[in-house]
Amino acid sequence: MVRPVNIVKGEAAFTGSGGGSVSRKQWVVIAVLGVTVVVVSAGLGVYLAIYLTEAFPTFAPLAVRPTAVATEIPSATPELAMSPTPSATQVPTVLPPTPTPEPPTPTNTRVIPLITPSPRPSPTPREPFAPDSFEPDDRLADASLIQVGETQTHNLHVEGDHDWVFFEAQQGRAYVIETSNLADEMDTVVELYDQRGNELASDDDGGEEYLASRLWWVATDGGRLYVMIRSFGDTDEGPGTRYDVSLRVAERFQIDQYEPDNSRAQAGPITMGETQTHNLHVAGDRDWMY
Repeated sequence: MVRPVNIVKGEAAFTGSGGGSVSRKQWVVIAVLGVTVVVVSAGLGVYLAIYLTEAFPTFAPLAVRPTAVATEIPSATPELAMSPTPSATQVPTVLPPTPTPEPPTPTNTRVIPLITPSPRPSPTPREPFAPDSFEPDDRLADASLIQVGETQTHNLHVEGDHDWVFFEAQQGRAYVIETSNLADEMDTVVELYDQRGNELASDDDGGEEYLASRLWWVATDGGRLYVMIRSFGDTDEGPGTRYDVSLRVAERFQIDQYEPDNSRAQAGPITMGETQTHNLHVAGDRDWMY
């Protein structure tokens, strides 16, 4: 069945199966709307694909990636197979950092610098010192005489030198043996001996002068007494050891008449109403009576 087509001047009309007709302007509008829908749909699809790729990285492998083909290189040894060439996308292996070795524990090792010590100067030998005029007097048997009121000048010309003098004592008199005018290196010690060599008394620093000696002695018996003078350390020698020694009597001092009474066996009698006058004529003197 043939449908009639109505053609109006100035426009074309198409008649559909339902009997309606569509003009040319209407078709243009429909075409433009269709193209717009397609473009918008395509843009939304691309945006959605990009969004999904960034939001979900697991979708990334869906993209086609170039794969490197391993090329086999002939080897002279047929038993060894060549390893395939790594692909361009292979991630390099990250090696763990090499641990820094700890510094060694310091020890107490003492480092001595190699410095050559300067040589010590050789000691200047001491010239021999001239002995005093009373030498030799190093023993009791070699003692020189000293008179009451006399002063003698001695020195210690060698190490360990001892100077001996003697005097004649009278019973009951008090004697003072004293050193003085000591040189810079001198510190005297005075010792008193009887004729048999028994030490009776000694003094170190009892003198008025610094380091000088003074020995006080009351003779209970008359006879010869010996005096020995030495240095305190017994090692001094040379020009710094000069000294003077003198002997004098303590005036206005007399030993009491009851001596000797130094022990119980020597005690003297004292009667009822009697008064006795005693004195301590030597250090450690004790007066006994009954």
